[in-house]
Amino acid sequence: MAQHSRGVRLPIHSLSSAVAAAVLLTSALLVVIHTEANALPAYPDCDVNLSGQETITDALLVAQHVVGLTVLTGDGLTKADCNGSTTVTISDGLLIAQRVVGLA
Repeated sequence: MAQHSRGVRLPIHSLSSAVAAAVLLTSALLVVIHTEANALPAYPDCDVNLSGQETITDALLVAQHVVGLTVLTGDGLTKADCNGSTTVTISDGLLIAQRVVGLA
């Protein structure tokens, strides 16, 4: 038994449960703070085909550009650099595909 500050004697397992609950709550708060501080970055509009919305077609166009099946120019090429690396790579197409299905 452990002595509570008001003189009430509590079993050790009650204190252990209270400590465990406090640790769990603190951990949950730290996860929320970490998640908010490291939220996914805001990427620019990646509407490569200039249709007015990002679709899987935009991701496909980026992939075709990367392997040389099509050549993107102008605004389409600018929007194809979705991750802001200054180079259009398959990573840009993957990012667009992830955004279309809600993973990024």
